Amino acid sequence: MVRQADGSLRVFHNVCRHRGMALATEPRQALRSITCPRHGWSYALDGALRHTTHVVGEGQYRCPGFEASELGLVEVRSARWNDFVLVNLDGRAPPLREHIAPLCDLLDGIELEGLRLIAAWQHHYPGN
Repeated sequence: MVRQADGSLRVFHNVCRHRGMALATEPRQALRSITCPRHGWSYALDGALRHTTHVVGEGQYRCPGFEASELGLVEVRSARWNDFVLVNLDGRAPPLREHIAPLCDLLDGIELEGLRLIAAWQHHYPGN
């Protein structure tokens, strides 16, 4: 999940398009790009592929038929609701507002921004 310059959020699969390496293993802040730790492919925060290394061999950055514009990060459908970011990996769910309409109706008139946590309970169950 990446915050854009305009404050919006975009969600991408956490996979480099080169060799499938995980791009992010921990939260980061103030990045200007996303770089694969394995081969150094670099993506802009909008998901566009910006820099490649070793496409067809050591020190070779381009080859015939290679289209960087087709190899950006794959975006995942997502939506924000209050402080939640909901992600739909298969993309077939109805629009979020439609899906949560009954919940919105139930919460109508409640100022969610004013709610504060007053207690928490946690239990670890040794099962699967």
